[in-house]
Amino acid sequence: MTNQIDYQRNTTYTLTHIYQKNGVNSSDGQTLFFTAKESQFDSDPTDGAAIVKKTISMSGPTTVFTLDPPDIADSIDPGKYYWDIKIKESDGPPKIIYPGASGIFNLLGNPTNREA
Repeated sequence: MTNQIDYQRNTTYTLTHIYQKNGVNSSDGQTLFFTAKESQFDSDPTDGAAIVKKTISMSGPTTVFTLDPPDIADSIDPGKYYWDIKIKESDGPPKIIYPGASGIFNLLGNPTNREA
């Protein structure tokens, strides 16, 4: 998966993530969390400042999902944000969550807003 996502507002963007442990594809993942936010690091356990929060059920090492227009509010300003993927294997105890991929999320705008 690329480390930079250029998301054009009001479009659909497909992502594919392959979950690996020790370089080998793993089916141990239960849930994939995709998050994009303005700050690269914060301590909010709810990710309340996120511009995108998606929770995807996993059924094997390869997970394909989309970012869709309703996933990002029109009130979010275009600009540079940060994204990452976390994989949850178990609710525990112990709860097991591993890092997946991460990078820059560029939210691109359009000069034209009218539809007619």
